[in-house]
Amino acid sequence: MKSQPVAAPTPVAADRTNTENGDETSSESDDSEDEVAVGALESISVKPKFISVEEHAALTTTTPASWSDIPPILRFSEEAVKIEFDPAYQGKVEYKGDLWVTEA
Repeated sequence: MKSQPVAAPTPVAADRTNTENGDETSSESDDSEDEVAVGALESISVKPKFISVEEHAALTTTTPASWSDIPPILRFSEEAVKIEFDPAYQGKVEYKGDLWVTEA
C-alpha cells in the first residue's frame, strides 16, 4: 500500500487562544467525537510548496505584488510517519506517509 502524505497547514493550538483574556481555552465541544479543528489538517498527494523562514523574510522586505503568491513557511517535516487519531479524522484512525507542518 502506497503511503499518503499528510500536511498540517495550521497548528491546532492556534485555534485555542481566548483573545479576550489571554487564557488558553478550547473552543471545541466535548460532545463532538468526530471533529478536528477546521483547517488544521489537509490530506494531500504531492509535496506542498513552501519556503524557509529566511526566504520569507527576504520576500517580505518589500511589499509584494500579491501576498497570496508567497508560499507558506515550512516549520517541520518528517518522512515515513504514522499518525494515529482518536477520535477518527475523516473516517480513519491511522495515516501513514510524510508530514509537513507549514504556516501561512
